[in-house]
Amino acid sequence: MDIQYFKNPNMNVLNCTHYDLDGVGSHLIIKTIFPNAKYAKMYYGKDNDLLTFNTIPNKEQYNAIIFTDYTPAKFMDNVRATGIPTMVLDHHASASDFNDPSNAIIIDKSACGARLAYDFYRDVKDISHLEELINYIDTFDRWVRTDKARFEHAYKMNMLFKDKYKLNFDAWIEAYKDGHTEFTDDEIAFLNQIDNEVEQTYNTLQFTDLPGGGVLTRCDKHSTEVGIRIQDSEKYNYWINIYNNKRENKIGLMFRGYNPNISFDKFARKIEIHVPGSNMGGHGLSCGGKADNETDAMRMVAMSIPYIQQQIDGTFVQDEEMLSKPDEI
Repeated sequence: MDIQYFKNPNMNVLNCTHYDLDGVGSHLIIKTIFPNAKYAKMYYGKDNDLLTFNTIPNKEQYNAIIFTDYTPAKFMDNVRATGIPTMVLDHHASASDFNDPSNAIIIDKSACGARLAYDFYRDVKDISHLEELINYIDTFDRWVRTDKARFEHAYKMNMLFKDKYKLNFDAWIEAYKDGHTEFTDDEIAFLNQIDNEVEQTYNTLQFTDLPGGGVLTRCDKHSTEVGIRIQDSEKYNYWINIYNNKRENKIGLMFRGYNPNISFDKFARKIEIHVPGSNMGGHGLSCGGKADNETDAMRMVAMSIPYIQQQIDGTFVQDEEMLSKPDEI
């Protein structure tokens, strides 16, 4: 498949994109290049994503399907069965095995999905007004904290993009289509309110020490912001958080590494194999997971700890199960 096919701005495009700040930033690029583009929000669920794709109406109207910040590993056959040319622009480490540029599947860990979309389309149309905004998204999504002031601004931008907070998907696209990165007085007031809520949540959390300098929490609200405070405390090598994933009726897990030797994605597949119904994937230092129940979630935690310890002390070796190709990300 000639990848240049996907640069024709006159096409009717369906953009299937991850439902987070990186995913909505990716769609902003797609929408700027293809003004009539439609989107479908993808969540990385074992069954829900396939259902979402299968129920998209009138797929035959599209000249191209573009997946951004997302790899449809489990249901790629369903995608290709439509006969519609399909491209993938993703950066998740756990999707690396699917990289196949000759078939328009690009997995590049060096930048977030929105930045990959920006770089791919920058020669089609002048989108330079969006570059700084996309760079902020990249800073947050890949958890680049070398410039803490920049990261703090980026994560506050993320706080505004949440249905339960300020802006949903469509509202964010409308608000940021001009590429601005400054906050309004109203947004600053809102962010200050959230900061107060985060402070209260953090001060009432129970912290359970884990081997290898880790910590376990149970936090259902403001978990991203809580994780930043845990990292800034400089007390821990890693953090695992368990929460209720009400949308899918699952138990969710967040894995965050603060030691550069940690790569959760290197053992995620083995966790999935040995805990039926589980799902785990993402980036080296930032990984997500799901389990059917609390018991299985704790099994995922218990299985992960020895691998994390081995990575920290330099004795970790990937076995055959860890290297096996995942069914989905």
